[in-house]
Amino acid sequence: MKKRIKNRLLIFISLIVISCSEDETNSNVPVQPDIYIAGKTKYTPTVWRDGSATYLTDGTYNAEATSITVVNNDEVYVTGFETKDIIKKATLWKNGNAIDLSTTPFTSIANAVAVVNDDVYVAGYEYESTKNTFVAKVWKNGIPTSISNGNHDAYATSIAVDNDDVYVTGHEYINYTDVATLWINGVPTRLTDGENPSKAYSVVIENNDVYVAGYEFYNGNFHAKLWKNGVMSSFTDETKPSIAYSVAVENNTVYIAGYEDTAAMLWINGEAHPLSGGHVLGNQANSVALNKNDVYVVGHTYDDDGLRNAKLWKNGEPSNVTDNTDGSYALSIDLH
Repeated sequence: MKKRIKNRLLIFISLIVISCSEDETNSNVPVQPDIYIAGKTKYTPTVWRDGSATYLTDGTYNAEATSITVVNNDEVYVTGFETKDIIKKATLWKNGNAIDLSTTPFTSIANAVAVVNDDVYVAGYEYESTKNTFVAKVWKNGIPTSISNGNHDAYATSIAVDNDDVYVTGHEYINYTDVATLWINGVPTRLTDGENPSKAYSVVIENNDVYVAGYEFYNGNFHAKLWKNGVMSSFTDETKPSIAYSVAVENNTVYIAGYEDTAAMLWINGEAHPLSGGHVLGNQANSVALNKNDVYVVGHTYDDDGLRNAKLWKNGEPSNVTDNTDGSYALSIDLH
């Protein structure tokens, strides 16, 4: 009898140990994020979630999805434009439902979106007939605020919000030259002296440091640049053209997506990691996102027939975003 009880006790303890071991094993399995990508399939702005496509329009008119952000319970925000009466109109799609941001009959485009504490910030630009210029704007919960004075054309391309401070990148057209600009709470800081053309495409805040990616043009070529707290640095082979379109930072490691020569490129702390071979039409990486030790990049490559194909690279390994090879491309990625 004692032996039987002892055996049952050993079996019970063994089951507990096995159960705990399984729980520990499962807890060590990394949770894979849902991958959201914004881009275009031929003529139609598209959102892909883990490879499944949702079309934002019916494709009968020109429209584009430029940026994507996912928050809360899979609420998906996408910026871009729709063409109405031949005019491009800044648009925000929330869960696929289009919201017109502009009430004027003139051209406007939404380029980036950030959502913080249920407030939705959109960066873009709009033509103002009274000033006869394009004006850089931020829409907060649909209400526009001009962040440029209208004395010259200005365009907002990216937005980040940190501790109630709003950071916007873009460029101003001053004295016939594009000048990369960072606006903080509507106050502009020009990132170059304006001697050479330059643009800023992406901004991220990490540990109170402000990182901006873009380019400066000189010696007959575009040259990818990174500005950290306003200080510009170079990190490319300056014998080849390059542009930085997106920046992400984690644990003091800086990831930049763009292109060099005709190849899609990821730079990690300034070290080049080619994502593709070259193509005469120009392969490129447009957006980078991080999840723990994994690096996700989206962009496009061209095939031998000259068709553009949307691409996702995870840790440098390429995959097709879509089976539709009829001119697709990917502009923005978010993980949730």
